[in-house]
Amino acid sequence: WSKMVSVIRGDDNFDSSTGVSTTAGAVGTYAYLGRTTAGLQIDPGDTVAGSALRYAAGNGGTSTFTPSGTWRCMGRIGSNATVGNASASTLFLRIS
Repeated sequence: WSKMVSVIRGDDNFDSSTGVSTTAGAVGTYAYLGRTTAGLQIDPGDTVAGSALRYAAGNGGTSTFTPSGTWRCMGRIGSNATVGNASASTLFLRIS
């Protein structure tokens, strides 16, 4: 029988003064975004300019807010998904 030992070192200490930004839209943050172009399929790993995306809205559609920068798709939006509908939205990571 052996005991599992946990070691905290360096940046693994969950110190709130280090790590990624929590500012909406900052590089390294995630956002639920929708596409603005009908028929455009976006697959996992694809990069998309923020100008082609809109923040998802609470009503299942998309808002008028456009994110800045370049975003990597972490899900998938099919080409037949209706623009402005929740099916045309997925999780993105801002990479630049």
